[in-house]
Amino acid sequence: MNNYSGVHPAGDRILIKPEEVEKTSEGGIILVDVYTEKQGLAQVFGTLVAAGVDAWSDYEKPFAKVGDRVLFAKYGGLMVTGKDGVSYRLTNDTDITATVDEDVQNPDLAPRTSISKQKEKAA
Repeated sequence: MNNYSGVHPAGDRILIKPEEVEKTSEGGIILVDVYTEKQGLAQVFGTLVAAGVDAWSDYEKPFAKVGDRVLFAKYGGLMVTGKDGVSYRLTNDTDITATVDEDVQNPDLAPRTSISKQKEKAA
């Protein structure tokens, strides 16, 4: 994976591209920017884009490699916008808590189901 952000982590920092937050609900309602920004900060899935030269140097082996889909600390690090216009999270290497398969989804950001659909499932 290439790093087009222009942001190069130093020391034990890493750069993660958080996964996109849906801008519309399951019912087609457009979500306001305040909501999507809040969900973006809470986002915990992303792709490891770059790692500093000292990332994971205190451990036997790295937690992840560039290009891996990762689970990371919910509010850790700084949000930065790269020269490519994309938002990234610059954080500590130890903020990665797992590597994650592509088919694993984030239940915290799943669209809410309507009450009528919840009743249908219960019936």
